[in-house]
Amino acid sequence: MKTINNSLLIAFLFLPLYVISLSAQNNKTTVYHWFDDVVGIENTAIYTGVQYKEVYRTYGDKHKFLFSYDFLNGDIMYEGQVFEDVMMKYDVYEHNVIVKLNGKFGESVFRLIRNHINQFSIRGHIFYNITQDEEFLGFYEILSDQNSNITLLKKYRKKAEKKLNKDNVYYEFTEEPAQYVLYYFGEYYDISNYKDLVQISKKSQPEMSQYVRKNKKLLDIDADSFYIGAMSVLAEQQ
Repeated sequence: MKTINNSLLIAFLFLPLYVISLSAQNNKTTVYHWFDDVVGIENTAIYTGVQYKEVYRTYGDKHKFLFSYDFLNGDIMYEGQVFEDVMMKYDVYEHNVIVKLNGKFGESVFRLIRNHINQFSIRGHIFYNITQDEEFLGFYEILSDQNSNITLLKKYRKKAEKKLNKDNVYYEFTEEPAQYVLYYFGEYYDISNYKDLVQISKKSQPEMSQYVRKNKKLLDIDADSFYIGAMSVLAEQQ
């Protein structure tokens, strides 16, 4: 894992939705390795979390994490500082990011402080943390970033069901419908159905209405693709 100290990144965090592609941070120079070796991961911002212990017993793939129960390689911006090649997993039930770090004293597993996370990427999916709008707080995947004024976001969700197996209590986590949010010219909008899109797109209502009529069935089959296509309609009419 490498640490990039760059005070310029902090300035971008004050913009409503300035997305820095963590997966594009590929400057793997000896300077970053030198920084980690000299400073030590224990003395960096990412080491300021809460020690993590799993409290839900689960079986098979009915767990609370996105993609995998195992730790996956990813990147994260934490307190304005970018950390690459971090072993992490995203808990979509309680919306926490769990990291596994190797320091001088061995391996440690932490739950990162949620409000200190600016954004992270895992398996090529980039997540942005909305902190400035009370109605839409939390981590959202960036599905479509048309321009600085139009961005489609997706929030993953899971629900838990308590089970009893002989003398053991365990839990099964299953997916709930995702929440889709549109960042549109400085405001966030919940788009729970196609009618919300038509209402928001005042400048392109005829075009959006036509798109919805042609692709309404797609919404039930592949909601991601439906909403991503709608973003292209919005962008073309600006």
